[in-house]
Amino acid sequence: MKLKSNDIARMIDISAVQADSTQNDIRAMIECAIKYNCFAIFALPGQTLFTKQLLGNNKNVNLGGEIGRAV
Repeated sequence: MKLKSNDIARMIDISAVQADSTQNDIRAMIECAIKYNCFAIFALPGQTLFTKQLLGNNKNVNLGGEIGRAV
């Protein structure tokens, strides 16, 4: 089976979940996800609404949320 670049992109999620992730980081993440048709994006809980607003009505990129971390 030969995968196309879009097939591979649909297997990728990207995130901006570092404590110091800025709104510019989130903008860049969303631009990249839309450009390459990534499966999903993740931001910190405090940035979820901002991320959702920037993502808009895009139906190809899913928005996930972080709910916990292993220590």
